[in-house]
Amino acid sequence: MPTTNFFAKCYSGIFGYQVVLKSRGKKLIMTMPVKKSVARPTKKQLSWRWTFQHASRHATNLLKDPEVLASYRARVQKGQTAYNLALRDCLRAN
Repeated sequence: MPTTNFFAKCYSGIFGYQVVLKSRGKKLIMTMPVKKSVARPTKKQLSWRWTFQHASRHATNLLKDPEVLASYRARVQKGQTAYNLALRDCLRAN
């Protein structure tokens, strides 16, 4: 009899305000909910957010090209996606 995870197929999101269920491929990941800070972000944090935002946009635009997407998919290892690798490359370039 094949084993399947009912929750991984049918449910994702916050569960009882205590656990967040995420599915990545065939795996189910359980995490704690993020607690948002009420403190104002520092200049360094704002700078990092800006850098990450632009790297994310650049990685997304890179992967729209089929040739580039194929080259990133060839480098993917277990637990990674082509987007993860493209984002990493964009962040390292800065």
